[in-house]
Amino acid sequence: MKPRAPRTLHLGLSRGGKAAGVKQDVPSRAAEAAHAFRALLALDDPDLRTQLMQLLAARGWRPTLAPDTTALQLALQTQAFDALVLDYAGAAWCEPDRLVRGTSPVERPHLLVCCEAGDLAPLLRSALPAQSYALRPADPAQLSARLQAMVLGGRGNLESALLAGALVLDAQGRCAFEQGRALGLTSREFDLLALLMAPAGALCTREQILAQLYRWGQDLESNAIDVHVHGLRRKLLLTRIETVRGEGYRLQPAD
Repeated sequence: MKPRAPRTLHLGLSRGGKAAGVKQDVPSRAAEAAHAFRALLALDDPDLRTQLMQLLAARGWRPTLAPDTTALQLALQTQAFDALVLDYAGAAWCEPDRLVRGTSPVERPHLLVCCEAGDLAPLLRSALPAQSYALRPADPAQLSARLQAMVLGGRGNLESALLAGALVLDAQGRCAFEQGRALGLTSREFDLLALLMAPAGALCTREQILAQLYRWGQDLESNAIDVHVHGLRRKLLLTRIETVRGEGYRLQPAD
């Protein structure tokens, strides 16, 4: 009998929070059945917990609830999980060291954190080894898709995020937040900000910006750089863009 080719799975989240087409080869049903992924859910919202448990069970997962911090810590010490979903309430509350590989009897699970936009900068600075985030109110179907992508090797949106002061850039979702507020950037403003943040504080030359502008494949006005820098400046709350005369621009994050 001719073996079946691997299936292709479309997973992940788009900028608007809907399922996005992230193509990823996944094992056959027989291979999936050999290992039922285990998830530990430490979520405050009872409706979200119930719906996420049902969706994961329908995917063949074995979800477990942790109703409080004590139950969460005990489960992490005594059982092995492929994924952990928890509500962010400050990085210290769940003792991040317990989630670090090698500090407990089990391997570190993939960690997805539900949080507010204002939590993203503190979360990225914390010792909590989170790979992905979802903004509250979280959609259970989106969480289920995100978890499936993570355990199958997908890159979490926090792993490619950039941080400069209170400014957070989500490269996967192509969005940015400052002081807990979505900046509502255009595609070109987002690309410009990504250049300025990689790394933040480094000089971004006009030649580098022009190279990015030409990638957009449209005719450019002579003042195209100035127009997009001006538009980005208007949307930033505390972060400044410094003009280095004759050379380019530099991002100046707020302290």
